Amino acid sequence: MPLLLHKALMPATSAGRLSDERRRALLRPIALIAVSICGGFWLLQMSAGAGTPDPMGWPRPQTPIALGMQVLCWTVLLLWVHAGRGAGYLAALFAAGDSAAARALAHPGAVRWVVTAIVAAGVAGLWLRTA
Repeated sequence: MPLLLHKALMPATSAGRLSDERRRALLRPIALIAVSICGGFWLLQMSAGAGTPDPMGWPRPQTPIALGMQVLCWTVLLLWVHAGRGAGYLAALFAAGDSAAARALAHPGAVRWVVTAIVAAGVAGLWLRTA
């Protein structure tokens, strides 16, 4: 049974599968962004001389910088998903998945809801941690 794919992926698919070229084109920007963010936090951790990835245990000024970076990343993610093309982009990636969970996220509305819930959980965790 072929997978129901997002209309943006239709030309690059065959029998419900993404071509290798299209998969790389979709995943390369996400990988680059993830590596950049992780690298930034790693450099900040190394500059703090901290042996733990938990920024709450780092000295100043690294702790407020890390918290600011985290809030900036969440804000950009929410803006990209809600005001930009992020929800459609991520829905297209999920549409190519084999699992029921991936197919459930193959709609931009579902992606917006899940991303908002994840960010809300992160904000709540940060708030509980600093309270």
